[in-house]
Amino acid sequence: MSPLPVGTQTNATNTDTDGDRLPDGAEVLLYNTDPLNPDTDGDGLKDGAEFDYDNDGLTDGEEFYVYNTNRAVTIKPTAHSGINITDIVGYPAYIFVGGFDNPDSDLDGLNDGVEVHQYGTSPITSDSDSDGFSDGDEVNSGTDPLNPLNNPGSADNTPPQITTPPFLATTLSGVGGATVYYDVSAMDNVDGGVPVVCSPPSGSIFQVGTTVVTCTATDGAGNSATASFTVTVESKTPVQYSLNWPVYLLIGIAAGAVATIVSMRLRSRSERRQRTTSSNENSARSQSGNNSPKRIEDI
Repeated sequence: MSPLPVGTQTNATNTDTDGDRLPDGAEVLLYNTDPLNPDTDGDGLKDGAEFDYDNDGLTDGEEFYVYNTNRAVTIKPTAHSGINITDIVGYPAYIFVGGFDNPDSDLDGLNDGVEVHQYGTSPITSDSDSDGFSDGDEVNSGTDPLNPLNNPGSADNTPPQITTPPFLATTLSGVGGATVYYDVSAMDNVDGGVPVVCSPPSGSIFQVGTTVVTCTATDGAGNSATASFTVTVESKTPVQYSLNWPVYLLIGIAAGAVATIVSMRLRSRSERRQRTTSSNENSARSQSGNNSPKRIEDI
């Protein structure tokens, strides 16, 4: 960049005259950008968004004016497993270690950009949750750097305890299902009460029969527990059975019934004929007997 024109002045009371998130002095001496033009190259991005001097994932503009990483930070004995307080004997409690040229401004073992964009921790505080363990050590041990109750020293390996009903039973007087409500809770030895998720949830409609409800609770350390119970719905309504038989079967049954009726009628007619014939024969014999010559013994 060419020298500033004679008579051109930056604001002596504002470190960033053009508002591009780069200090005026840094623009002139380091970045070779125009402290009076927020977008020196005219590409639509402010100068502060175009530089990441230490390649830590935060732009230099963010380091200067958003997260203020170029500042004095405290070095604690627990700052990072690779740094001990004896390493800096003779230095004051506060020293300048961060900034746009240091990818790990707070010396906690995590790059500034990783802290901001991945873990949500502070790039200028080595122990974001103040539990005595650095953010880097917590990430490496699998604990939560934002939860003071969850750290390498807490050793929370115990899942929460879920309290459920032993079982539930209800009677349905109508049709459809029954709406069932229930109470489930969970307590953790470190976190106290933790939320419980159940399926089907309380207030659901349960159909006639027995349904298994499964509940899960997870504490801050990631320990999970599962419990289950049953909900039984009985119906007072008599079961209605319907014959959903094929048409040909129904026709066959109907035809069989007709054939049976016809057979019974024919048999009934035959029996009546037989009875009539037998009666006529008996009558004929009787008449024949009366007209026969009388025997002497009968005189």
